[in-house]
Amino acid sequence: MILSMTGFGSSRFEDDKYKVQVEVKSLNSKFFDLQFRIPRSLSDKEIELRAIASKYLSRGKVLINIECEAKVEDPSFSFINTHKFKALYNEIAALAKETGYTGDDIFRLTIEQPEIANTSQLGETPEELFNVIKQELESALKKCCSFRETEGKNLETELRQYIGKIDLLRKDIGEKEKVRATRLRERLEGSIAKLIKPEDIDENRMEQEIIFYLEKLDITEELVRLESHVKHFDGVLKEDNCGKKLGFLSQELGREINTIGSKANDAEIQKTVVLMKEELEKIKEQSLNVL
Repeated sequence: MILSMTGFGSSRFEDDKYKVQVEVKSLNSKFFDLQFRIPRSLSDKEIELRAIASKYLSRGKVLINIECEAKVEDPSFSFINTHKFKALYNEIAALAKETGYTGDDIFRLTIEQPEIANTSQLGETPEELFNVIKQELESALKKCCSFRETEGKNLETELRQYIGKIDLLRKDIGEKEKVRATRLRERLEGSIAKLIKPEDIDENRMEQEIIFYLEKLDITEELVRLESHVKHFDGVLKEDNCGKKLGFLSQELGREINTIGSKANDAEIQKTVVLMKEELEKIKEQSLNVL
């Protein structure tokens, strides 16, 4: 089954004690790039949170945002030292009155002092709250995986359309190839007749040279390999985690298509090759989103 690397999932919890919001976003990437945005009080829990995320996601650029809030006063979850704030505020206010300062920003000046909201002094997140966070994280990750699965089905449909179009164009070139060799041979013989008198032509030698020239321009082998790659591509679409393999196969498809275009020496075939390249570019672009 194809999975997209693009995904989103969110989960929210709220009761009379805590409020938790978790969001998971993922985009395409060659590797697994997991980034967290979490409160400082959860820093010591990040390794455990990463382990949970790694059970669900294995590739892509993933951003997990966790917001949590305690509705009741909890010393281990307090960001503001209320006692120090009041003491410092009163001291600054008294000093302002003494010096004649009339500004109205005393509150802001007080709250910005490092000893008032020193995040390095935050205690550990309560175990009860952390259990809720883990629960909501898993819920958001499951939703993200479900989103990836839905997007993957859409990707598979598009990729099958593109590779199917390439296969139809390959068959079209195969039909054109049947008459191209005859037309090319006639053109060669006509050109030789204009340059050399019939009585001066060595028929055996000319036949050998024409066959040699036609073999150099023959694209039968490339068409056979292209057909094999198309069948392989269709089979790979049924595999799990096939994004990288699809990328490699796209390179092989491109190699055969380019060779056909350079060897064909035929305007109609080269027009068809251009159409194949258009479909291949669509495949390459969409394959980057496949897990």
